[in-house]
Amino acid sequence: MSSFVDENTKVIIQGITGHQGSFHAGEMLKFGTKIVAGTSPGKGGTNFMDKVPIFDNVSETIHLRPDATMISVAAPYVKDAALEAIYSGIKIIYILTEHVPFHDTMEIVHNAKRMGSMVLGPKWSRNNG
Repeated sequence: MSSFVDENTKVIIQGITGHQGSFHAGEMLKFGTKIVAGTSPGKGGTNFMDKVPIFDNVSETIHLRPDATMISVAAPYVKDAALEAIYSGIKIIYILTEHVPFHDTMEIVHNAKRMGSMVLGPKWSRNNG
């Protein structure tokens, strides 16, 4: 069985300064994930754990040639974050956020398919909007 990612996969974390984003980024670093950047609007120019540069948006990370992104932003902002990653050419989109509206998810998947990206997540339940 093949894997989508390996030790050479370059990852960005969208929402790296939030509670979930920072927790998961810290754990990923412990296990050797190659996190090349994080994004958090208004916090560009800082660093996460003195290791990972933070940028204001995904387009500022493209020079690092990320292969994948993990999205950990509030559900109402997931669609914009995912579309930003997809249209920046990132091929693996992992959405950690739960309770993303179904129609937003369908729009993300449609655009990812059109652009040749793969989407993993989000967790969805029938109680979503």
